Amino acid sequence: MKTFLKTVLVLLLAVSGVSLWFALKLFPQREELKGRTQKLETAIRQIAATVEQSDENQDFVVVPEDQLKTFRQQPGGPPPMDQALEQLTMAARNQLSRLKENRNELAEARTALAQVDETIRPIREELDQARETLRERDASIVSLQADITERESSIRGLERAERELKEREENLKVAIDDLEIQKKNFKDQITMLEQKVSTLEASLHPGVDERAKLAHGQLGVVLYSNPEWNFVVLGFEKENMDSITVKSEVLVHRADQLVGKVRVESIVNNMAIAEILNDWQRLPPREGDHVML
Repeated sequence: MKTFLKTVLVLLLAVSGVSLWFALKLFPQREELKGRTQKLETAIRQIAATVEQSDENQDFVVVPEDQLKTFRQQPGGPPPMDQALEQLTMAARNQLSRLKENRNELAEARTALAQVDETIRPIREELDQARETLRERDASIVSLQADITERESSIRGLERAERELKEREENLKVAIDDLEIQKKNFKDQITMLEQKVSTLEASLHPGVDERAKLAHGQLGVVLYSNPEWNFVVLGFEKENMDSITVKSEVLVHRADQLVGKVRVESIVNNMAIAEILNDWQRLPPREGDHVML
């Protein structure tokens, strides 16, 4: 009996030693398994927070922390971890399926977009060409507007010049009318002077030959002088008319004194209207002054 008890005691001691040895060996592995399990639980909850429950319910899957610690359900305890993991797996599969469908749709959309780009490319090129043409036309329009502005300014200047010319024309018409009136008056005066000169010559030289009326070298006399209008009326002997032409310049003398020079502007019978040349004028011409070449 004693031998049996000793044997049992030895066996118990041996089993205890073996248990202690296993406990010492497994304790580090237990800590490693515990840490790994905790990390797996944390990772599962993080993954669940990115997985939608279903197509209809877009809320993320929620895995309770205590449920992942339950391998077998105890009465009154939390559900086992299989249920949460199965729910997460199913939701992940559904989400993966939707992701694949979305990827396919995205690929189809990209293909369609590429086709649309190919279709739109020539349209874009045409649009770019149209924009370039539009820019060129805008530049042309700006240039044309500047040209129009310049031409409008020129037109306004021409219109002003036209108005000034019309006003000048009207003034010249009035001046011409006045000159025509003066011309008629001068013709009337010349006619009266001719008659007066003829009467005076007849009274001063009765019966004397006309060739002896003027001294040698003399062509005629001043019949009328108008210094204000700068002209004189000259009377010539008939035989001297061949020496007088329009634009002829003749000298005017008074006795032995030079009065000035005049230029013949028009000839009527044996009389002429001459302009007084101011550069030669020394004295104002008057009636009775002699005229010679």
